[in-house]
Amino acid sequence: MAFWHLTVTLTGVAQRVSDSLVDPTVGGMQDIPFRQWAVQAGAANANPAFLGGAGVTNADYGIRVPTPVGGIPDPPIVLGGFDTGPSKPSDVYVIGTLGEVLHFCGIPY
Repeated sequence: MAFWHLTVTLTGVAQRVSDSLVDPTVGGMQDIPFRQWAVQAGAANANPAFLGGAGVTNADYGIRVPTPVGGIPDPPIVLGGFDTGPSKPSDVYVIGTLGEVLHFCGIPY
């Protein structure tokens, strides 16, 4: 089973996680289904980030990724394992401060 990772640089507006792939096409070669995901804030982030569906905002979101304290991020937030109904990078939207990052890793099906 392969291990996948991706660093998403935030744009300050809602964006799909898949927008950071080499091929950001929804349903494209890299938009593969995952059994499990984990996400963690970048160590230098100064603000929280937020995950959700289309239309995610910093007031309307599914998960808040906290700001690291003293440059040490909280442990990763784990999503899944999904036995059925896997999630793809194009299914997840993020929003956060321009230039800050989120680190994703996953176990594909």
